Amino acid sequence: VVQSGGGLHCYWRLREAFRLPDDAPRAKALLQRLARCFGGDLASAECARVLRVPGTLNFKYDPPRPVVLEQIEDGTVDPAELDEWLAPGGSPEMDWPLRACRLYDDGRLGESP
Repeated sequence: VVQSGGGLHCYWRLREAFRLPDDAPRAKALLQRLARCFGGDLASAECARVLRVPGTLNFKYDPPRPVVLEQIEDGTVDPAELDEWLAPGGSPEMDWPLRACRLYDDGRLGESP
């Protein structure tokens, strides 16, 4: 989980990579379902988005805001597992492999109530 200076960016290491451009429709559909599930920005749910690198600055703001790695976990996930985890409307059915999280006003990251 990365605090981008303007919100949270969540990344999962995939066991099996998407093969673009052939898998682009499947990848985009999964990204959109994840965004809906977490209340994310649907406009950013696309394969071409560039991640914000921790340790850099986000220059979309004046003054620029630091990009901070908030949490990292070992392990990988298969795209099929993410697909299974999400219900048809983007609602979680299982507790794994994603955990709901929340960024508090004071900048702390924690589990959602």
